[in-house]
Amino acid sequence: MTGPPCGSVRGERGSVTVEGAIALCALVAVFGVVVAGIGIAADVLRCTDAAGQAARLVAKGQSVLAEEAVRRTGPDGVEVDIEQEGRLVVVTVSADAVGGLIPVGGVSARAYAELEPGVATTGAASAPSAPSTPETSEAEARPEARPESRGAP
Repeated sequence: MTGPPCGSVRGERGSVTVEGAIALCALVAVFGVVVAGIGIAADVLRCTDAAGQAARLVAKGQSVLAEEAVRRTGPDGVEVDIEQEGRLVVVTVSADAVGGLIPVGGVSARAYAELEPGVATTGAASAPSAPSTPETSEAEARPEARPESRGAP
């Protein structure tokens, strides 16, 4: 007998190649998503570091150095917004995710610091209850997020 080997069907010829190509495309897509996620996480960390560093410098009265520090330590295309609410400094750092290569929006971070003694306030806005540490997270700086056990010093 010179027919096809047992179990093979003539219409399925090359199907393993197609399945392999589809699997390879899926693997490349998953790898791209993982690399993009790592890039976004790195940008968030860089924004967080830059915001914290800038908040500490502004609290010391060094606003010009704060903006330089954000440009140096933040991701490419970083923008900084410095607000002062009484004796509380709020620094928001934002940038496009992975340098704008991924259309997922941007990344941002916010840091808070209390002005050092002797540094003049620039705004007339009333300050919310100031955090007890020089640098805190957003949840700690909001009065409604604080547990009552930490209340009065």
